[in-house]
Parts: sequence; structure tokens; C-alpha cells
Amino acid sequence: MLAANRVQWPARQPGRARVPTLRKDMAPLRACRRAVLACLRHLLANVPGVLQGGNPEYLHQARVALRRLRAVCKAFAPLTGGGRWACLMEEARWLAGLLGEARDLDVLLTETLPGLATGSPAADIRMLKRSLRTRRDAAQDAVEAALLSDRFHRWLCQLLACLNRPSSAWKGARRPLPVLAATALDRLGRAAAWPHGEFADAERLHRLRRRAKQLRYAAECFSGLYRNKAVLDYLRGLQDLQWRLGVFNDRETARALLARCASDDPRTAEAARRVSARLERAGSKAERGLAGAIARAASARPFW
Repeated sequence: MLAANRVQWPARQPGRARVPTLRKDMAPLRACRRAVLACLRHLLANVPGVLQGGNPEYLHQARVALRRLRAVCKAFAPLTGGGRWACLMEEARWLAGLLGEARDLDVLLTETLPGLATGSPAADIRMLKRSLRTRRDAAQDAVEAALLSDRFHRWLCQLLACLNRPSSAWKGARRPLPVLAATALDRLGRAAAWPHGEFADAERLHRLRRRAKQLRYAAECFSGLYRNKAVLDYLRGLQDLQWRLGVFNDRETARALLARCASDDPRTAEAARRVSARLERAGSKAERGLAGAIARAASARPFW
């Protein structure tokens, strides 16, 4: 019997990110290729599960893989500079946007809404859920169409071709890897622009969340070059901040989706208003500790 017959397709469990194995004496070009390929493996391990549907974790992990890919490419600048890489990352942004829309609706339907729907007429809530599921199905269809499209397959081929260019075609490939890593982490740390004092603006927190993720993914990518305990201490603060900002982001995203649903289908307006009001009133431990988490992340001692 062929070994291929024993392969589970899609995988029984969603694929998770794996930190690439990097060493201080490794050539930056080899390290970059290894890091990018780790992100691609993470993405492709989850594509069959996304296409099959049913378990939203496959979609979530595919979205995380694309975020990691974009963060890794930023971390390995200037190797990944130039128009070719910019076009590749713009295509990654396009796919991540489609996955993000479906994921946001997943979170609202399966995590946020169940705990907030009490107190509203059952018929109104059913109508709201039906409307949101229709949106979720449309978003899932768009994701599936994208993953089966020539555009996606062409992007994969172009990305692999870019990775396999001869060494002479890469800029900045002669810098020692520890120097490249420290420069990248310094740059991403400054880009986080840790806020002080009043920080309740949703857009500002959204930008902070995005930059904190980029810093965390880059730190994880380069973690093999440094002492393990120092890296773990630094990442612990970033992970806590990312979680707290994620709670805030989920709430704001849910309110925006509910408002859009109510605008498109007035029959859902009352139920959407009630749920949105509960979201506004709901105080969470994660959000109450947000100021402290930002302060701890901003004052964390760099391990590089």
C-alpha cells in the first residue's frame, strides 16, 4: 500500500507556526529563505482545511501564517526590499484581507454573540444570526475562490522563484546575521511607538496591535540567536499585550460588523443595537489591564 494513502488530507489538526532554526554563523540569505519557507509551510498546511470548511481554526492559522510572512519579510530588509518583494507582499495583504473578513465574522458568531444575545427577543436574535451567517458564507466563498484561483497559485510560484534567485541577485546578503537581526528588532521596536497617557483611540490601538505583532513575530524568528530565558521574558510581555489588544479589537470589529448588518438589513437593527450596547458596557479584565501591559512592553529590556 502506498504511504500517500495514509496521509490525512486535510490534516486532523490545524497547522501551527514553527520557529525556524537559525544560527549565528548562518548566512543571512539562507536564514531568510528558511524563515519564509516556514511561513509558507504554515500557510499551506491549513489551506485544505480552509477549503473543506467546518473548523474555523484552519482559517485563523492561515491568516496568522500570512501575517508572519509579512513580518518576516520586514525583518529581513534589505534582503527583501525592492519592487518584486513589494508586489509579493501586496498580494499577501490581499489574501489576508479576505481571510480576515471571514475570521472576524467567525469570532462574532461563535465567541462574541453567544454571551451577549440574552435579553433580546428570540426572533430578533435568530434573524440577526441568520444575516451574519449569510455574510460569513459569502466571505468563506470569497476565500475559497481566492485559494483556488490562478492568482494565488501564481503568487506562490513567484514567491518561490524569488527565494531561489542566485545569491548575486540579493542585496545586503553579506551582513552577519546577528547584525541584521539586531538592526531589524531595533527598527521594529521603534516602530511600535508605545503610547503614553491617553491611548483609548481605537485606531491608534489597532496600529499598536499590528506593530506589536510584527515585533513579536520577528523576535520569535530570530530567537535562536539569543539566550532562551531573555527571549522568553521579552516575548511574555508582548504576548500579554497582544492578547489584551486583541480583546479590544474584537469588540470594536464586532460593533462595526453589527452596524453594517443593521444598515444593510433594517430588520436586524434592533437586535444589533442591543448587542452593540452590551459590548460597549462590557468591561473586561483584559482591557482594564491594558495600560499596564503597554507600560511593561514599552519598558521591557531588549534581549538583542
